[in-house]
Amino acid sequence: MLKKVSTDNNFQIIDLFTRSRVAGTPQELARDPYLYKPVILTLRTWIYHDFFRQKKLVASADENGMVKWVLNIPCVDAPINSGQRSSVLFYMPMVLFTAFTKDAATVATSLMALIALGVLAAMCNSAQLYSRVRLYSIPMRLCHLGVVILTVAQSTLDTMAVIGYLLTFLFIILDVANGDLAMLTSYRFWCHYAIIRELPMRCFVCRREGAAHLEELLGERAAIPTTVHGLSTWLKEYSFVVELCGALCQLERISLKEWQALLEEQHNGKPKCKYVTFGLFDKKTPSMWHFCEDFEVPKVGDAEVQVKSGPGGKPPERQDKPMNVQDY
Repeated sequence: MLKKVSTDNNFQIIDLFTRSRVAGTPQELARDPYLYKPVILTLRTWIYHDFFRQKKLVASADENGMVKWVLNIPCVDAPINSGQRSSVLFYMPMVLFTAFTKDAATVATSLMALIALGVLAAMCNSAQLYSRVRLYSIPMRLCHLGVVILTVAQSTLDTMAVIGYLLTFLFIILDVANGDLAMLTSYRFWCHYAIIRELPMRCFVCRREGAAHLEELLGERAAIPTTVHGLSTWLKEYSFVVELCGALCQLERISLKEWQALLEEQHNGKPKCKYVTFGLFDKKTPSMWHFCEDFEVPKVGDAEVQVKSGPGGKPPERQDKPMNVQDY
C-alpha cells in the first residue's frame, strides 16, 4: 500500500519518463528518479473545478494561468478536519430529538435554524465563500442556543424532556467541536504555493508558504532528485505539483518499504498497481536541463556536470507524447 494514495484512484503511480513498462527490484524502483506517488490536493482540486464551473477567467495570456492562480490561493491541503463540515449534519438529527422536549418553541426554532443553515450552506458552496460559512452562521446558531437555554430555564422537565434537551445540547457541542474549533486549530495548516519553476505539461516546482507544522503531522518527505527539478538544493518547503486530468497532485517519492509492500501484495494475488506514463521526460530529454534554458549547472563536489546540447548549441527539442494508463 502507498501512503496518502487512495486505492479507489484509477492509478497509484506516476511515471515522468516515457516508457511502455516499469520493471525492477524494489531497490531499483526506489532509486528510479522518475517514479512517484500522486498525493491529490483534494480541497485545492475542488476549488480548481469550481472556478471552471463558474466559468471564471484569469486575466492572463498564460495557458496555465488558472492553475497558477489556484495554487496561489490560501487553503488547507493537509488531510485533516479543517472545520468545513456543515452544521446541517448535526442539526438534522438534533431536530428529531427536540420533539422529546415537548416544547413548541424549542422545536420551532430548531427547525428554522436547520432551514436557515441549509440555505446558507447552499449559498456559500463556492470557492470564494466556503471558508466563511461558519462565520456567517454564528448569529443564527447563537439565537437558537439562546432560545433553547431560555426554554430549559422556564420549563418543568420530566424524564423525557431531560433526555431531549441533553441530546439537543450534545449535538450543538458536536457541531462546535467538529466545526468552529476544528477551523480555529487548522489555521496553522493554511498555505499557498509560489511557482519557482514551470515545466512542460503543467508541471510546477513550487515553494509552500505557510503550514510550517505540516511535516510534524505528515512526516518528512524524501527529496526530489535534481534531475527532475533542476535546482541546486531541495528544501522541505518545496513541492512538485502537476495538473493531471483536472486533479492537482503533489508528487512524492515512493519509499523502499512501500515498493516491498507492493511486491508482497502482487505475490499474494492482488491486482497489479496501475500507473500513468506522464511523458515529461524521454530518451532525448532525460533531465530537466535538456529543455530548460535557465537551469543551474549541477555539481559533484567541485566539478561541474556537463550537459550535452543539441544542434546549434541549443537544448534538444522534446516531443510531447500522449499520456497512457498502463499496468505496473
